[in-house]
Amino acid sequence: MLGRALTGYAIYAYTTVMTTKELCRKCGVNPCMEQRTVCRQCRSQQEADRKFAHLEMCEYCNERPRMKQRKRCEICDPLCRDCNERPRMHRNYTCGPCHNERLRIRYTNDPKFKEQSNTRTYAWRAQNRRELVAAIHEIYGGRCACPPCGESEPLFLEIDHVNNDGNLDRKNPGHQSGSTTFLRKLVKAGVPLPEYQLLCSNCNQGKRRNGGICPHVVPASELHEG
Repeated sequence: MLGRALTGYAIYAYTTVMTTKELCRKCGVNPCMEQRTVCRQCRSQQEADRKFAHLEMCEYCNERPRMKQRKRCEICDPLCRDCNERPRMHRNYTCGPCHNERLRIRYTNDPKFKEQSNTRTYAWRAQNRRELVAAIHEIYGGRCACPPCGESEPLFLEIDHVNNDGNLDRKNPGHQSGSTTFLRKLVKAGVPLPEYQLLCSNCNQGKRRNGGICPHVVPASELHEG
């Protein structure tokens, strides 16, 4: 009877001590894990030490001793795990070209990863384009350049070529009107370029159909009469 009571009291005391947030017995800084005598960081370090305990030499060169909690020595560890030639990227085990090759193979063979990658890419491109357009509107005043109009709704504003030479931009690959490269060019300039301006859709289309002059400035009837 007394033995059972002592056993029950010992279990109760052990449980009480282990469930309280005492400091780690190894580092003495962080609180212990639940029902553990060490913190989470020290526990992870112990598991890593046991994982690599059987390795004494570098797994690649097998000439120099391995680093602590690493499979390779200090010379081979910075190298890419695939090509063993180029330095690996930060917080990665492969270099840039090998990492891209792995992604390309996974993109080709994994339909789910391909769909997720496309979704992220399309969302990023749309967001990037919105930010570029907003920056261009801010640089060019955020208002239609036609004085009688003055439209300021961003969804109505378009980039117009002042000298009506948009066909020259459209002939240059990567600099077509509306392309991301073209938008980056306007943002990179930082100031309004003299050959571009902001017009609303009405003024831009009216200018195109009215011989390069907005109908707000010179109506079509007066232009044809002249």
